[in-house]
Amino acid sequence: MSSNYCEVPAFRYTFIEQTVSAGSYVSLKCVIRAFPTPQASWLIDHEPVRDEDMLSSRMTYGSYLDRNGDVITHLNLSHVTAQDGGEYTCQGKNSLGQVSHQAWLNVYGNPVSKVPKNMTAVA
Repeated sequence: MSSNYCEVPAFRYTFIEQTVSAGSYVSLKCVIRAFPTPQASWLIDHEPVRDEDMLSSRMTYGSYLDRNGDVITHLNLSHVTAQDGGEYTCQGKNSLGQVSHQAWLNVYGNPVSKVPKNMTAVA
C-alpha cells in the first residue's frame, strides 16, 4: 500500500444474535478492515471487557492481523451460564474513525438480574 492510502474501519464479518443452552461453548467473531490498522475491543452490556474478566478462564478474547490486512477479533465463552447473557459489542477504531456492532447472546435458564458495574448514585 502507498504511504498515503487510508481507510476508515468497516466490518467484513460480524457475529449474529444467538440463543444457547447453559453449558454451551460460544465464539463471537468480527473481521475489521481499515488502514491504519484498527484497534479492536469488546464490550458486554456496554462495559469494556478487561483482562481481569478472563481470570475465571471461561472467557478468552484476542485479535490478530490476517494475510489480507484485516483484523480478526474473537471473544470465546465456555460453559456459558445465564449470567453470561446480554448485549455483546465488537468495536474497531483507528485515527480515521470507529465502527461498532452489537448483538444479543441469550442463554436458556432461569432469568437473572445483573448488578451494573461502575454505578454512581446521585442524591
